[in-house]
Amino acid sequence: AQADHGLLIVGASPWSTALARSLHEAQFDVLVIDGVWARLKAARQAGVPTYYGEILSEHAKEEVNTQHLSSVLCATRNDFYNALVCRALARQFGQHRSLQLPTQLEANQESRRLTRQQRGHLAFDAKTGFDRLNQLLEQGWQFQMTNLTEAYCWQDFLANGADERLIVGFIEPSGALRLHSDELPIPAKAGYRVLSFGPQRAEKRAEV
Repeated sequence: AQADHGLLIVGASPWSTALARSLHEAQFDVLVIDGVWARLKAARQAGVPTYYGEILSEHAKEEVNTQHLSSVLCATRNDFYNALVCRALARQFGQHRSLQLPTQLEANQESRRLTRQQRGHLAFDAKTGFDRLNQLLEQGWQFQMTNLTEAYCWQDFLANGADERLIVGFIEPSGALRLHSDELPIPAKAGYRVLSFGPQRAEKRAEV
């Protein structure tokens, strides 16, 4: 496993479990936390490390070892809980590494939004929230890893149907995982790997 480069996921859903499983299979440290035992079943069956409990409890602070984890994704259905957890964990992980799923309010363009000061950075593209992610998973979308090289650069990736996929994050040459956020653009260069979520497709040039 990559040292100190793992991801803490707060909130187990089919989508976040699929993300955890893909990272786990790629030898990344990942920990999924949820306060409902049944929601952790699929992650446990896939061999993904889990913790049953409330992340903000004193018990979790004592029991959960997050030394090997460098980023947190708050991925429950509750926007306000995600915001609360993001702000609480930002002291440990840093604000730029504490992200939450795009809020349902944000995604629906409603007026009652969480301000930037009230929440964590929005992961991904600010439009694709909890319900949409799980809907796309049901439609057969999958996680894919693409290597960027001098011959197949970021612009090539973008030109190759990137608008049909969700950019989830990047693996830096050091092995560090960085979640993507439109609010925190990362300059992806040769040597990076792109983790995306999209329809199943052949991308032979990128996988060479």
